Amino acid sequence: MGPLFVCLLTVVQCACYFFFFSQTAFLHFQELDDHINNVATKVVHLGDQLEGVNTPRARAEEAQKLIGYFTDFLDDLGPTSDVFNDPFRVSELPLPPPPPKKRAIGRDSQSSV
Repeated sequence: MGPLFVCLLTVVQCACYFFFFSQTAFLHFQELDDHINNVATKVVHLGDQLEGVNTPRARAEEAQKLIGYFTDFLDDLGPTSDVFNDPFRVSELPLPPPPPKKRAIGRDSQSSV
């Protein structure tokens, strides 16, 4: 065997090793990607569950605060809370939702007659 054949044999061996290790690395990366996707799915599910619990709790807290304000108005002394008497804290009061927009029904049909 000549030196060229030995050199060619080592190049082929190196290529085989490289192919084997690259395949192994690819499989490890694919496995890692699957684990990351699994964890991300669980995190999103957990976030949805937490949001489902937190939203009603926040609404109940706001309703309790609003009931306290109504009770303060119904008192014989009038509103005594700092929120009502301090003009800089009026912005802390909960605002009711805006009324629905009224639609003009029948105006278009009357104007075309």
